[in-house]
Amino acid sequence: SPPSTTPAAAPGVGARAATPAEADAQWRLDEEARRAEQIALERAVAESLRDQKARQQREAYVERMRLEQEEVLRLQAERVRRETAEAADRARREAEEAKRREAEEAKRRREEQRRREEEEDRVRLEQQRRAE
Repeated sequence: SPPSTTPAAAPGVGARAATPAEADAQWRLDEEARRAEQIALERAVAESLRDQKARQQREAYVERMRLEQEEVLRLQAERVRRETAEAADRARREAEEAKRREAEEAKRRREEQRRREEEEDRVRLEQQRRAE
């Protein structure tokens, strides 16, 4: 607090010396002012700490939300990759199965064609024998 401007605090200025009662009253006023200043300072510090704590809590909340969102996006991306890989595997297996069925069908048709030709040859040979 600023230095006292009472006559007792500023001797040599030509003011008369304070009585012990005046000095005591001045000391009480100064002490009260110091106490009020100390209380105001403590309140300001407490308020500042509350503000700082609230700010830190908000920042921590925002960070938690950001991390949660990041995790949700990571899990979604992982699911999409997995589902895409599964779909590709399924399509590959289906294509392989279709190719296998086509090969079997082609083999069956060739076999059928061979049997028809053998039957036609047999019928032709039989007709030739009868004709001879």
